[in-house]
Amino acid sequence: GCEFAILELEKPLRDYQFKILPAPVNTKFSDYSPAIYHNDTSIVITSAREETVGGDKYDATGESFSDNLRFEKNKTGGWVKSGNTDGFNELVNTKYNDGAGIFTHDKKKFYYTQCDDDQGACAIYVTKIANGKWIKPVKLNAKINDPGGWNAQPTLSFKGDTMYFVSKRKGGAGQHDIWYSISSKGEDLWDTARNLTTINTPSIDMAPNYFPNEKTLFFSSTGRKGFGGLDIYMAKGDSFKNITN
Repeated sequence: GCEFAILELEKPLRDYQFKILPAPVNTKFSDYSPAIYHNDTSIVITSAREETVGGDKYDATGESFSDNLRFEKNKTGGWVKSGNTDGFNELVNTKYNDGAGIFTHDKKKFYYTQCDDDQGACAIYVTKIANGKWIKPVKLNAKINDPGGWNAQPTLSFKGDTMYFVSKRKGGAGQHDIWYSISSKGEDLWDTARNLTTINTPSIDMAPNYFPNEKTLFFSSTGRKGFGGLDIYMAKGDSFKNITN
């Protein structure tokens, strides 16, 4: 890993740039896991800022329990907090940790992570929009949500019939593993989850984000050659065997 990082840093500057989004999107607290809503003009992020619903501190981080927060661009190109006429905020936020979600391609469903206590037991839920209002979230079946376990960070195929997510369940390669499940019958009737064996390592593999047009899965891992800690990797192709830091 050290040799790899040294060689990479000796290369010419890469042909992309990063720009930090201004306040109120980013704060001095943890702000992460953005999900694009309307093109590039609206996003949902996970944030542990002080004004979250629960307000209490999460012992593992020392920050507030996280919430899903929406922001949109105004007419001048700045970012502002979205209104809540559709009831989204109340439905997808609890007094514990909530976040790390993904919209279906048609934007009619939102799959996200909800932790049901302060000990870190998390599950994946879905809410749908009907007549302009988001309806009460439903916990996905036990084939996605391993009972009593940690199941989180969903991402979807273009049709929404394949879900990639992170779980600490038995049968994995290491600590956090990326799993996938297919809803062959639709209506969130998810089949038995399978381990994404070409991706997972004995260490932490998490934060999947799938781009269907390119058949590319981005993910984070501590178990591969990298700069240190969690690096971002790109896996391409139908079997995700071509993996690049």
